[in-house]
Amino acid sequence: LAILIIVTLLSAPQVRHALKFNFLQGVVGTVATVCSCVGMEFYARWAHRDSWHGPSLWFIHTTHHRHKSEDALFELNDIFGVANVIVIVPIMLYALAVKPSVLSAYAVGLTVGISI
Repeated sequence: LAILIIVTLLSAPQVRHALKFNFLQGVVGTVATVCSCVGMEFYARWAHRDSWHGPSLWFIHTTHHRHKSEDALFELNDIFGVANVIVIVPIMLYALAVKPSVLSAYAVGLTVGISI
């Protein structure tokens, strides 16, 4: 996690320049990235322990704990990652398509942090 945060902070100036964010927007995007990355760690721990191992989603998540054949490319558990992509990618695309603002910088940072 520390390495991801360091990489995010080091790449922030290049991202800010590429997305045409001003300094304040760059700071907002960087803070949003770091906060959402850390927040996702806590969310992932909670979701794994309480949701995926719970009675309602265990039948999906159990495929992750079973030995799968070498020719199997995917497992049913991959649906959790697909669900995150379905939510995050449209937000990221919208944030990149609109005029740079504090809100779009926040949305880009949020979606990048969640994706990390």
